[in-house]
Amino acid sequence: MFIGIDPGIKGGIAVIYEGMGNYDAFVLPIMDYRVGNKTRHKLNIEQYVVMLRNIIDKCNGMEQIVIGVEHVTAMPNQGVTSMFNFGYTFGALVGVGYCFTRKISTVSPRKWKNEVLEGSHDKAGAISFVEKTYPNVNLTPRGKRIPHDGMADAMCIAHYLKITEPPY
Repeated sequence: MFIGIDPGIKGGIAVIYEGMGNYDAFVLPIMDYRVGNKTRHKLNIEQYVVMLRNIIDKCNGMEQIVIGVEHVTAMPNQGVTSMFNFGYTFGALVGVGYCFTRKISTVSPRKWKNEVLEGSHDKAGAISFVEKTYPNVNLTPRGKRIPHDGMADAMCIAHYLKITEPPY
């Protein structure tokens, strides 16, 4: 089983159940909170733990479970608070994932995009790749009309793990 995670407020989680031929993608669970008169967002760790547990339970004893989290860095002009929150999310994703499996990889966007995407390395390229390679994955969350690029990126990261991780 290969689990790809695109961290961030518009992130996603995707899974490829290799031996079963199934795959799926989900929106990363985010919760809102208020600081003064501003609304902020952060990872809902409780929902993430439940989501990851449910994904892993579906494999029923599958031996190889690999989790890959996109490793991104600060961008110019990004605020201190947003970078702190992003670091918190990244650390929680890796830490909780490590509790379920000892096989955690971090992969840079450049690395997985160069390996997986042939044409455009933008969000549209990731969505196009997933729609062609995993046509049964629904990238459009309920109540939305356009595909969720965080789910597409997560699916691409899971695919990257599938083609680069050596078997146990």
